[in-house]
Amino acid sequence: MTSISGYSPFLSIKTTNGSWELGAQNATGNENKLFFTYVLDSKYNAGTNEMAAQATLYPDGAWSQAKAIRDAGDNRVLTFNYSASALGYNDFTWLAAWNGNE
Repeated sequence: MTSISGYSPFLSIKTTNGSWELGAQNATGNENKLFFTYVLDSKYNAGTNEMAAQATLYPDGAWSQAKAIRDAGDNRVLTFNYSASALGYNDFTWLAAWNGNE
């Protein structure tokens, strides 16, 4: 076999409520991408295999599909959406800034 066909996990680690998997996919639209996923047992047992979380690594080193990040200070979940059209002046409570040194 010269390459995989479809999704091929090569590492799976069982947790209490699901499993983490690391695998590659070589299907139309997903060629040469690496996927890091978490599937809940309830979704697997229902036959849906719907992922609770997924991050994708592209061949050029770019990551995608993150829905949120955890604050290093207080562990809050912070969400972001770069494709949102615009925020009004009263639509946010704080604005993050980065000085390039953190």
